[in-house]
Amino acid sequence: MSRKKRYVVIADYPHNPYKIGDLLEEYTNTAYKLTVTYNGNSLDETQVNTYPADSVESYPALFHKLNWWELLKEDDLKDLPEYIMIDPLIEIEPPFVVFKIIKWELEEGKLVATNHKKEKMSHNSLRLYLPSNKIEFAKYIREWNQYIKKDEW
Repeated sequence: MSRKKRYVVIADYPHNPYKIGDLLEEYTNTAYKLTVTYNGNSLDETQVNTYPADSVESYPALFHKLNWWELLKEDDLKDLPEYIMIDPLIEIEPPFVVFKIIKWELEEGKLVATNHKKEKMSHNSLRLYLPSNKIEFAKYIREWNQYIKKDEW
């Protein structure tokens, strides 16, 4: 999954061209563009101005970098990963957990995933996961077979 970096404007500053809540998405390696206005309307390409990447990335008090699962629109769901894994920094048993995602959806504006066990994973729990892939999923099934019931895969 190669998602573009995204930021949300979280504070105002002098001569700020944006409103608090505006989303900026990576446009090139050196620039970001406004993708969604404060009221949620997408802008057409002729209205978009680019903004230098170093200005966005250097001011975390003004621009909050979004995680892969934050502030998504319906159009974004098709680009989400097919597999997700527990962040390795989180200590759990078994320590290596990968889920195949059957369905991504937005419920009341929050991201929800249905995994291969047909369990719903809430917006709050998704922050514990990172994008993964089919190889990692196969490794999980192979290595942690003693923890997994056959009907769960």
